[in-house]
Amino acid sequence: MKMKRTWFCLLFTVATLSATSVCPASTNLYPVVANGCWGYMNISSDTVINPQFDWARAFSEGLAPVRMGK
Repeated sequence: MKMKRTWFCLLFTVATLSATSVCPASTNLYPVVANGCWGYMNISSDTVINPQFDWARAFSEGLAPVRMGK
């Protein structure tokens, strides 16, 4: 039981730190469609993540749901 809790705490900490470091930049990214694929651009209309997804939604807390493949 202690081993599972230790791994959970470690993974939770890593995920939290990753989201925190990504969050400030990602809150200003917006999903866009180009040639039928979804990507992300910033407020200045610069492509930040190239269109490569079948489906994408807005960022929240440093993460965004996307779909690749059916």
